[in-house]
Amino acid sequence: GFIAVSDCVKKQFLAALPMAEEKVFVIPNGVAQTPVDQTMARKTKREDLGLSEHTPLVGVIGRMELPSKGQDLFLKAFEQLLKDQADTHAVLVGGGPHRKHCEDLADRLGISERVHFVGWQTDVAQWLSAVDVVCLPSRSEGLPMILIEAMAYRCPIVATSVGGVPGLLGHLREALVVEAESSKAITYGLNNVFKDYEAAVDRAQAAFIRYQEWYSAEQVIVGLENLYAAHSDASAKSTDVPPTVAVEYLGAGI
Repeated sequence: GFIAVSDCVKKQFLAALPMAEEKVFVIPNGVAQTPVDQTMARKTKREDLGLSEHTPLVGVIGRMELPSKGQDLFLKAFEQLLKDQADTHAVLVGGGPHRKHCEDLADRLGISERVHFVGWQTDVAQWLSAVDVVCLPSRSEGLPMILIEAMAYRCPIVATSVGGVPGLLGHLREALVVEAESSKAITYGLNNVFKDYEAAVDRAQAAFIRYQEWYSAEQVIVGLENLYAAHSDASAKSTDVPPTVAVEYLGAGI
C-alpha cells in the first residue's frame, strides 16, 4: 500500500498509477511546534526590516518558483491592496530560481519600497510570529506545509483554493480561501483581513485547534502507528483520518 498526504493527492496518485483504492491511505503531513517567544520574534524581525511593531505586514513564505508558487500574483495583488491599506508592507521569505524576476516585477509595479525580499531563512516560526497575515498565492499545491505551520502559530491565513488547501482550511472558518489564478481575489482576501482583524484572529484560533486535532506531529505519528498496526495485526484498530484533507503522496510502501 501507499500513504498519501491528502485526498487530492490520493486521486492524483490513483490516476497516475491505477490500483485498488483501498491500497492508498491518507495520513496528512504534520508539524512539530518549535517553542518561540512570539512577542520577541515579532519585535526582532520587524526591526530587521526597519518596521515598527504596528506596521501592517503580509508574509509570503516559500520557494520562488513560477508559475506554481504564484509570487507574481501576490505582487500584483499587493499593488492593488496599497490603494486601501497604504501603510502596509510585505515580506517575501524564500529563495529560488525566480527571485530576480519577482524583484524586477516589484520594481515595475512601483512597490519595491514596500516589499522586502529576505531570501532563504531557517527560522520560519519567527517570521510567522512577525507578520500579521500569511498569504499563499499558489497556482498548484499538494498539502502546503507553510499553512500547517501558520496554523500552529495562530497566524491568520489567506490562501488560494488549490490542491489540498480547501480540505485543510474551511473558508471563513479557519482562513480566507480565495479563487486561484486571481490577483483580485487575493487583494480582496487581504483587504478583508485588515478591515476586520478581530475576525481574522478568531479564524486563526480555529485553525490552531484544527492543527492540534489533526496536524500536530504527535497526531500524525499516532495515525501512522495505527495504520501500521492495522496491517500487521488484523485485530488492531484502524486509523482515523480527517474528514477532508489534501494529499501529496509520500511513496511510503507498507
